[in-house]
Amino acid sequence: ARDPVLHRDIAVKILHPVRPGDDPDATDQFVRSRREARACARVVHPNVVVVHGVGEIAGRPYIAMEWVDGLSLRALIDRGEKTRFDEVRAWTEAICSAVSHAHERGVIHCDLKPENILMHRGVDGTLRPKLVDFGLARGANLIHRRPTQQRGTKAYLSPEAGVVRPTPAVDQFALAMTLAELLAGRRPVKTRGIWKIGRGLMLTDAVAAVLSRGLERRPKDRHRDVLGLREALELAWGGRVAPSTTAATSSIRGFEVGDRVDAGWLAGLPPSQLRHVVLAIVATAPAGFEEAVERIAPVDGLD
Repeated sequence: ARDPVLHRDIAVKILHPVRPGDDPDATDQFVRSRREARACARVVHPNVVVVHGVGEIAGRPYIAMEWVDGLSLRALIDRGEKTRFDEVRAWTEAICSAVSHAHERGVIHCDLKPENILMHRGVDGTLRPKLVDFGLARGANLIHRRPTQQRGTKAYLSPEAGVVRPTPAVDQFALAMTLAELLAGRRPVKTRGIWKIGRGLMLTDAVAAVLSRGLERRPKDRHRDVLGLREALELAWGGRVAPSTTAATSSIRGFEVGDRVDAGWLAGLPPSQLRHVVLAIVATAPAGFEEAVERIAPVDGLD
């Protein structure tokens, strides 16, 4: 639509009418629109869509928001177009930054997926991700009735969704799933309780291990937060992977003498397993190696 006052293009989102069997939150048609507007007003970030206001038309609520000129990340993935490593790395950093900022502001998105990330095309042709659709967001003063209700898209829901009150860990799970799909071109597949993530130029064993940790069943086994996930990814991308690296999952089980891993893979280990690695280093370190051990010990709060 066109804003006649400010003379700018905007997007107008009109909610569907309430139907039998709908989410109880939709009983009041304005609940979701007000929640989304309040969440976006609280989360001011270059990679989050700007909401200009809410209103009503023909008895249905609408949200007026920033117009994003571009495709969704879903469309980009489905088209299968080749993207440069520096582009994908920048998108990953931007998305993680936006989600992390939302968490700092007390907002949990609860519906992260490629469809809710729009790729805005700038005047120079570069694409910049924009996080949208905070209609299911959770947080203080965001108007919701059932804090433990299972919400969001099933393929991106964490195991604890709908069982306990949402925490930032649910967003981390969905974000890890989304990033794995972006990097591999397809969603991970769960086999015997383990998520199988594809491999490629941008999705090495080290990167896959970092994302696998974000997909751990128990929230406490995931990264400390989304910022921790991003830092681990940067480490995995920045470090050199040893040619004989054999690690394919975020686990130390199944290793044999002579197997090698890189620093990025270590960064993706759950704290409990990282503790075993550090203890092994301490047990086998030569005299005078204490300083190096002290550098490793503080990782993820290990003491």
